[in-house]
This record gives sequence, C-alpha cells and structure tokens, in this order.
Amino acid sequence: MKSLREMVLDNADYLLSATKAIVQRFVDEEMDLCLLELSRIQEEAISFGGLDRAGEGTESVFLLTEYCEALYNSYQFIEEEKNLRGRD
Repeated sequence: MKSLREMVLDNADYLLSATKAIVQRFVDEEMDLCLLELSRIQEEAISFGGLDRAGEGTESVFLLTEYCEALYNSYQFIEEEKNLRGRD
C-alpha cells in the first residue's frame, strides 16, 4: 500500500501532466475540451484533498485549494474567450 506522501506525489504528477494537456488544448483552440478537462481535474483535486481530513490547515491542503481556485478562474476565462470567439 502506498504511503500518503507517495499518493500526494503521484497526484501532483498527474495534475501537472493534465494541466499541461489543457494548455495545449487551449493553444490548439479546443475550448470545449479545455472546459471539460478543467472541470474533471478540479473534481479530482477536490476529491484528493478530502482523503486526508487530518491534513486540514496544512500546506498541501492550502496548495490544493489555491490550485482549485486557479482551475476555476481558468475555466471562467476560457468560457469568456469561447463566447467572444463565437464558439458554442
């Protein structure tokens, strides 16, 4: 069984990789896929943050919260950009 530290590092690697993929989709102007992936990744980050209830108030929980806020803001930006470009 993996330790909490190993799970955190694995999840961080996954989130970094997924974030890079979203940036590439944005560059490729695949706005709908960006929005779908942002939503999915935010749900996964929230879910992961809930695994360690004892970690409340720790730096890792703070960073996950900041990351989720950045995902939300990115979602809002891309949605506005999509609307400006007239894509449904």
